[in-house]
Amino acid sequence: MASAQFLDPRRFVLASVVAGLALPILPAVADPPDWAHAHGWRAHHRVEQEVIVVPPPVYAAPPPVVYVPAQPVYVVPPPPPPPAAVYAVPAPPPPVACNGSHANEIVGALAGAAGGGLVGSQFGKGTGKLATTGAGVAAGALLGDQVGKSLDGGC
Repeated sequence: MASAQFLDPRRFVLASVVAGLALPILPAVADPPDWAHAHGWRAHHRVEQEVIVVPPPVYAAPPPVVYVPAQPVYVVPPPPPPPAAVYAVPAPPPPVACNGSHANEIVGALAGAAGGGLVGSQFGKGTGKLATTGAGVAAGALLGDQVGKSLDGGC
């Protein structure tokens, strides 16, 4: 059916008329008008132009980068640790001059024996009471003697 429309004589005549009218217009549209300067002006007025030769650009390298080495670092080993402290037994106190009197010792021993005998007699019965009294006298005398020594200044 498409071939039947293509061969239609009316369509063919119409297409021929349109093409005949359009072909003369096309060259006129492409050319400039006769009064324009570009219409053949260059062809009639050839001007010898001066040729300027431009040398290619010369690229300069960037300035060199100079790195200054850092100052040397010297590593010194640390000093040895100080010697360990040595702890010694403290010296004994200086001797105290005694006046030769042991009066406080004697008084202390007698007072301690009396007090110890009094406390020891409060315990026990019979012969046990005698034993506790004797033990109290002995313990009181030792304790009183030590108190008397401390009052005498350790002599």
